[in-house]
Amino acid sequence: MEVLIEELIDLHASSPTFRMVFRSQQTTQLFVEAYKTFVFKLAPSSQLNQQTTRILEKLSHFGLSLALDNTISGSQKRDVS
Repeated sequence: MEVLIEELIDLHASSPTFRMVFRSQQTTQLFVEAYKTFVFKLAPSSQLNQQTTRILEKLSHFGLSLALDNTISGSQKRDVS
């Protein structure tokens, strides 16, 4: 999972075509919902292992990259960040 997120971050940074996929509000909403669900499922845990923490950090990094991109609408920028 960690490697997959790193690849998404790299792809987002290097490919304008990939970034265009997130112009679709549906695509961005899918990311937002998946991220929120993941965080919600982890919330009851009092302590997270290192790998889970790294995955959360990388997902946050990816989300912030999306939010800073001009292809994302203003309302979705708030949802992503």
